[in-house]
Amino acid sequence: MGCGFTEDGTFTDESIGVTWKGPAELPVQVENYHGAFPDKHRELYQVYVGGNIVVVQLALQGTYQDPLNMPGGTLAPTGSRMDTPCCDVFKLATARSSASTATHPARSSSGSSA
Repeated sequence: MGCGFTEDGTFTDESIGVTWKGPAELPVQVENYHGAFPDKHRELYQVYVGGNIVVVQLALQGTYQDPLNMPGGTLAPTGSRMDTPCCDVFKLATARSSASTATHPARSSSGSSA
């Protein structure tokens, strides 16, 4: 997949109490959630920066269209929309680029989203 996950990178799904780590586990879970919610997107609300820590307040949004593989088994799709408030926390390392570009959806949409 070539996403560039670091060895110490983690993704914790607090709803099921599971953490995936590093480049061997993280891409599998990104693809797993993308498969179940192919229209998944992030509705960004606030960004907080303190030193090298960035916290993004957001909601994961999308439609549950395909099976989702979980540690306890596979969940069947419901066709329901999700709108799950959450936050992402990033610890930044030394910058590797002098410029970056970020985009996000308009804040007027509502709906649904790893």
